[in-house]
Amino acid sequence: MKGSGPRTPTSEGGASSSPSSSGLRAGVELNGRWQLVAPLGAGGMGEVWRARHSTLGRDVAIKLLTSSSAASRVRILREAQVLASLRHEAVVEVFDLGEHQGTPYFVMGWIDGETLAESVARNGPLAAREAARAFIPLLEGLAAAHRLGVVHRDVKPDNVVSTRRADGSLRLVLIDFGIAQLQNAGSQLTATGALVGTPEYMAPEVLRGVDADERADVWGAAATLFEALTGTSPFRRGDFVATVRAVTEEEPSPSTALPAGISSILLRGLDKVPSARFQTARSMAEALEAWVGGSADPAERGSARTQPAPRASAPSSAPALLPPVAPAPAPTSFDALIRARFGKP
Repeated sequence: MKGSGPRTPTSEGGASSSPSSSGLRAGVELNGRWQLVAPLGAGGMGEVWRARHSTLGRDVAIKLLTSSSAASRVRILREAQVLASLRHEAVVEVFDLGEHQGTPYFVMGWIDGETLAESVARNGPLAAREAARAFIPLLEGLAAAHRLGVVHRDVKPDNVVSTRRADGSLRLVLIDFGIAQLQNAGSQLTATGALVGTPEYMAPEVLRGVDADERADVWGAAATLFEALTGTSPFRRGDFVATVRAVTEEEPSPSTALPAGISSILLRGLDKVPSARFQTARSMAEALEAWVGGSADPAERGSARTQPAPRASAPSSAPALLPPVAPAPAPTSFDALIRARFGKP
């Protein structure tokens, strides 16, 4: 697996001896089993390293916590538990969890690829049918998480790894469940009001303060598919406020070069009204399957305006990711939304 975030160039044979932000260096062994090879990326909460089993020689990716906050510690343990509970080809595998000198880490399967964002930036947009075929299992992986009551909350091209199967077909793998939550187990905002997620891939209702459900992940998947097909994010603008305005008020405009059937799927996945969107990741996958198979009206698949499956309650033994936040009254205007939700003038 390749980690998301800034890359640190190193050679595998003579990886940099300089310490990372956590103070770790290539060559360090974690619990006598996992030897760090090279840092792959870093974020606000942790680092991702390429590593190798000291005895078996198996390549892996290891995510280590670098933040000292108690909430971050809960998040990384929650992420490991979520991933370990999922068994799907489109979700990165986790098979070990431990601590090194008090620093929690977990071990993931190595995927020889790059993020979808990197792939599209380097190679250009995907062909429509190839993208549709690759997104079907990705959506099914999301559906598997949703059946466990887990909402990813940050589906975006940087959190999807692109690789190739032995037969040359494109495989997409969902990574970074670091801000995932059990439904009914907390808010999209931290107790201090900080936004959790990436605004241009967040559903409008979530930006307005509504807890995310699986339809918010459908929105993120549709925005990610849009970018895979066009090379651009549907709502990225020049600054934060303009991006939030685009998500909450502007309609996306798929390229006229795209086939009409897949454009209709994108527009339904990005409907600003949750009840008009695909209600489940599986129903969006079915629409893509119908389009690949030649259906005239693929977006009509799963068109019943039913609510998603009842939310799963958090197991009593699972700690809440963050303290719940009381919902704020709905702002009456865009400017009021920005002030109320994000404290920006």
